Amino acid sequence: MWTRLVVEVDWTGTGAWEDESARVMALRVRVGFEERWHVAGDVGRAWVQVENGDGRFTPGNASSPIAEGLGKRRAARVRAVAPGGGGWAVMTGWVERVVAEREAGTAALELVDGVARLKRAALAVPYHASLGVTAALEWLVERVYEVGESDYDEDGERLEHVGWRWRPEETRVWDGVKDVAETVQGRWWLGRDGVPRYRGRAWLLKAAEAPKVALGPGAAPDRLETAADAGRVANRVQVVTYPVETIGAERELWTASGVMRVAPGETREVWAVFHDAVGERCAAVDVVVPVAGLDYRVSEFRDGSGVDYTADPAFSLGFEVEATRAKLRMTNTATGALYVQFMKVRGKPVVDYAPVVSEAADAGSAAAYGWQREVFDLPMMASAEFGQALADYTVKRRGSAVVEARRAEFADRDEVGGVNLYSLEVMDQAAVTDAESGLEGARHWITAVEYEASGAGRKVTLELARSDDRRYWRLGVAGFGELGTGTRLGF
Repeated sequence: MWTRLVVEVDWTGTGAWEDESARVMALRVRVGFEERWHVAGDVGRAWVQVENGDGRFTPGNASSPIAEGLGKRRAARVRAVAPGGGGWAVMTGWVERVVAEREAGTAALELVDGVARLKRAALAVPYHASLGVTAALEWLVERVYEVGESDYDEDGERLEHVGWRWRPEETRVWDGVKDVAETVQGRWWLGRDGVPRYRGRAWLLKAAEAPKVALGPGAAPDRLETAADAGRVANRVQVVTYPVETIGAERELWTASGVMRVAPGETREVWAVFHDAVGERCAAVDVVVPVAGLDYRVSEFRDGSGVDYTADPAFSLGFEVEATRAKLRMTNTATGALYVQFMKVRGKPVVDYAPVVSEAADAGSAAAYGWQREVFDLPMMASAEFGQALADYTVKRRGSAVVEARRAEFADRDEVGGVNLYSLEVMDQAAVTDAESGLEGARHWITAVEYEASGAGRKVTLELARSDDRRYWRLGVAGFGELGTGTRLGF
C-alpha cells in the first residue's frame, strides 16, 4: 500500500481542518535550503492542483462553501500517512494563492511556509549590545508571527552589537536570521512541521552518529547525481570581524532638513535615520528623547513668529528608538497648523574603528585550481580568534573538489533500505555508497526534500550536500580524545 498524502486547509480560520485530498489531481512540495551550502532555509512551497468543476475553489464565487476563506491567508498542511498508521508532516504553512482555470475545471492552490513571511517583513529592531544565538533567533522570528515552539541546539555562543548593520529600508527579517546563522557558522531552517530549527557547529561536526538512511547496493536510488565542483573550492579565505566600540561623546545623529508642518488634527510620523560624524549610516545607543526648546521648537507660523507652542499641550511628541533610526510622532490638537522650526536627535553612534581581517591560504590548492577567494563578513562577531579559526578550517575543508552526491531520486516507491522516504527530514544524514564514483558510506546532509504525486506516479527527491565526515576532538570522550590519530581539532 502507498503512503497516503493528505492535503488539509483551515478555511474558516477556527482550527477546523478540511480534508481536500479527494479533489487533489497533482501535488508537488519542496522544503529546505535553496543551495546546499546556504546557512538559512528557503521558502517551503507546495503546488496543489485540484478538481474544481463545481467552483468550490473559484475566488469570488459566493456559492462556494469555502467562499469566506478563499483569498485569505488560511493555515494549510500536507501530511504523509503511513500504511500501518502514523505519519509525518510534509509541509506546514498557509495558502498563499488560489488560481482557478474555469475552462479546465481545475484550480491551483499555492502554499508557503513561514519563511515567506520572514522574507517580506522589514527588519526594524532595537539595538542589543550582546545576545545569545537562540535568544536572537527567537526574537527575530517572533517579531513576524507567533511560533509556538522551536527546536534550537546552539553552542552557547553570543553575538555582539546586534542590529548595528541592519537597515530596515533594505533588510528583511530573514536576512537577519541568515546573518545570525552565518556569524557562528550554524544552520537555521523551518521544519516540515513548521517548527523553526537551528543547529550549531558542534552538532554539525558530529560524524559518529548513525545516518538516518544508507543509500547503496540493495537500497540504490533510481537516479543518483554526483559531482565534483571546482567552483566551490576556496583556497584564500578572509574573515572580517568587528571589535565594535561605542563612541563616548554624545552628538547629533539626525537633524531635520527644514521646517516641518503639522496640520490641525494631524499626527505626522517622521523617521530620523542615524549618521555618524562622517555622514555614514550607523546604529546608536543612549539615544535621547528630544527635549523641548533644546532639540526642537514649535511656532504658530512658518517663519517662527506668532505664538510659541513648544511647551503647549496642543503639540505632543512620541518617540520610538530602533537600532539605526528613530520614529518621531508629532501630534497637533490646535485649531491651526503648527510648524516645527528644527528637530534633532542626539545619542552615541556605534562605529567600527578597525575591522580585523583574518586570512588563511593554501598554495598547493592554488597550484591545482588557481587562487579562489572566499570572504566572510561577520559584523556581529567581535572575536578575531574566531575569524582566524574559521579561515583555517575553511581552507582545509574546501581546498580541493571532493566527490559528492547532489540528488537522489526515487520513483514509485515509499521505502529505501527499510526507511520510509516520507520520514526523512531536512538535515538528516544519509550515507551514500556508489562504486562508480568511489563513494563508500560518504556522509551527506539532506538539504532539501521534494515530493511529486499525480496520476502518472510518484517521485521523492533528496537534495544532498557532503558533510564533514572527519572525526573531531571532544575532550574526555572515549574514541574522540586521541588527538592526532583518529581525530583533529575543530573550530
